[in-house]
Amino acid sequence: ARLVDQWVTQIGETVGTTYSKVNRRGLALDIPMPGEIKDGMNELVCGLDVSSSVDMRRLMGFLANLEKLRDIVGIKMIHIVPFEYAIKLADIKHVTRGQPIPRHYDIGGGTRFSPLFNWQRRFAKNADAIIVFTDMGSNDYGRKPRCPVLWASSDPVLYAPPFGRAIEIETAG
Repeated sequence: ARLVDQWVTQIGETVGTTYSKVNRRGLALDIPMPGEIKDGMNELVCGLDVSSSVDMRRLMGFLANLEKLRDIVGIKMIHIVPFEYAIKLADIKHVTRGQPIPRHYDIGGGTRFSPLFNWQRRFAKNADAIIVFTDMGSNDYGRKPRCPVLWASSDPVLYAPPFGRAIEIETAG
C-alpha cells in the first residue's frame, strides 16, 4: 500500500510548498526554491477486476488496499468500476469521502482492460488518475488514457503493460 500511497501523492493536488523538499528546477539554476507538497486528488477511477481468475480473497485484498489508500490520501470522489470482459454497469459505485466502500461484487467472466478505459473517457473525463486492481490476466489494454495509470497486481508483474506503472500488491487478509 505504501507504493500506491506514494504514487497518488506524486500526482495529487498541490496544497503548499516547503524548503525541506527543494524544487529541482531551482537547483539546476542554482536558485533555492521551495518544492511542492501534494496531497489527495479530486477524482480517482478504481478499476476492480472481478473476472473468474480473481477469487474472493484477492477481491477483499483489493478493497482493503483501497481503504488504506483512503485513510492516508484525501480523495474527494472514487468511481469504483467493476469489470471483467465488459463493464458491470449496475455495480459501478461513486463513493465520496466518508462513505463506506461497497464490499459485494459478483465474480465471473474473462478479462479485458479496454472497457475500463473507454468508460473513463466517456464518464470520468476529469479523473486525476486510474488505479486498476487486477491479476494482469489480459492483453487487451485499449487506448492509453490522458491521466496516469497504476496497475496494482495481486500476482507478480512479469511484463510491463504498454502504459502506466505496474506494481505487485499484497492481497492477503
